[in-house]
Amino acid sequence: MRLPCVPRPGRRVVVGDTHSDSPRAAITTSPVLSPFTVRIVARGYEVDSNGHVAGTVLLQYGHHARWECMRAAGIDQAALAAKGVGPVSLEERIRFHHEIQAGQEIVVSCEFAWGEGKSFRIKQDIRLPDGTLAAEIANVGGLLDLKDRRLVRDPGQVWKSVATVPQLLGLLS
Repeated sequence: MRLPCVPRPGRRVVVGDTHSDSPRAAITTSPVLSPFTVRIVARGYEVDSNGHVAGTVLLQYGHHARWECMRAAGIDQAALAAKGVGPVSLEERIRFHHEIQAGQEIVVSCEFAWGEGKSFRIKQDIRLPDGTLAAEIANVGGLLDLKDRRLVRDPGQVWKSVATVPQLLGLLS
């Protein structure tokens, strides 16, 4: 199920979860549209032999939150492909703080940080609803020119050209 998503400051919008047909992920924004968050319920099949959600799944949660943030900003894969670019992850690190068990709801944030050059950073926190920090993800990303197979020089400009709400990506319009 995919519902229209027009983020507004301080407003919560529910969208369909990518793992099911039920609306289980919620997108929230603050008055400055940052940080962007997605709510996810950990599923039983994501638990490892130690009884908590596997680290690889937490990285997938981060990936899901990044795509939901881009979608809420008005970007989709087709728009990026039409521009001849695609996002790439150059580095991804996770730091564990608290275990997550099946059935627990978590909140995954997504904050973009821009500098000069071909890459950008995305900081993500995975928290329990009470605010307990469960994990941190640090990502260095870029935009790959799909023809030349090289990173584009100014990825922020490309994101701005396809985004309808670039503020969600930490970009000024």
